[in-house]
Amino acid sequence: MKTRTAWILSIAAAHTGVTLLHAVVHVLVDVIPGLVDGAFIVVVIIVGLPVGAVLAWRSHPAAPWVFGGTAGAAFVYGFLSHFLFAGPDHVASVGSAGWGSAFLGTSAVLGALEIAGLLAALTYLVPQARTPLGSVGPSP
Repeated sequence: MKTRTAWILSIAAAHTGVTLLHAVVHVLVDVIPGLVDGAFIVVVIIVGLPVGAVLAWRSHPAAPWVFGGTAGAAFVYGFLSHFLFAGPDHVASVGSAGWGSAFLGTSAVLGALEIAGLLAALTYLVPQARTPLGSVGPSP
């Protein structure tokens, strides 16, 4: 397995685990997403990112677009809702008492994993350096 595919699979696995933990914390701090937010979370974050990872594992040409697109979209959504826009999903609204620190921590880790996923997907789009035939080793 190629290293970059292994990275994508590792990032997707870690992201899925942290997403599950973050969802549990959402329930514990009583911040339940609305219908539109819930649909985005399910389609893009819970389904889309792992589908992109499976496509990478199968060497499908759409893999970097699906994985990178969903990782990027998840990052923008999470950054806006957890750190930028005021609302019940903002880390300051949840606070640091009780499960609030877990909410902040999982929000930050998810963002880091999503950036890592986007960067990993971009490696598929950068042409790999190749050595021209005959240029390796001394000339006769």
